[in-house]
Amino acid sequence: MLRLLQVFEDDILKISRYIRMSREDAVQSIVTDFIALVKQSDDVPPSCGADSDKT
Repeated sequence: MLRLLQVFEDDILKISRYIRMSREDAVQSIVTDFIALVKQSDDVPPSCGADSDKT
């Protein structure tokens, strides 16, 4: 997870400039939402994914 956050660190910092809150709070919010999204995608079995019906 840490490696994945490091990959997107520059993008997170750039995007945080456009959120109307302190930079630290914006970064924390983005990281928290990102972790939740990754964890949510880990909970979905591969056969239930969006691409499972494609051949």
